[in-house]
Amino acid sequence: MGRLATFSATGLGVATGHDTLQQGLLEAVFRDEVATLGEATMAAKIDLFIEGRHEDLLNTFVILGDPALQLPAISTDDAPRLYLPLVRRLGA
Repeated sequence: MGRLATFSATGLGVATGHDTLQQGLLEAVFRDEVATLGEATMAAKIDLFIEGRHEDLLNTFVILGDPALQLPAISTDDAPRLYLPLVRRLGA
């Protein structure tokens, strides 16, 4: 199973601000129903810019793949529930 694209950091850094990017991306896809990956990532970056913090992420998070990638229309009623981060305890 492969990946078509990723929206991720281009290097090492701290994890602050990632939650704002994630929230903006998910809202763009599920609430605003944007059509492309590029639109979704731009919406996430706009939310981060409006927040006025962690502006370094505007330049370090990029799409590796085709920003014109069409996103499938998914109703929030049909979407699986996913809770991040997934963490497994040692010995559990």
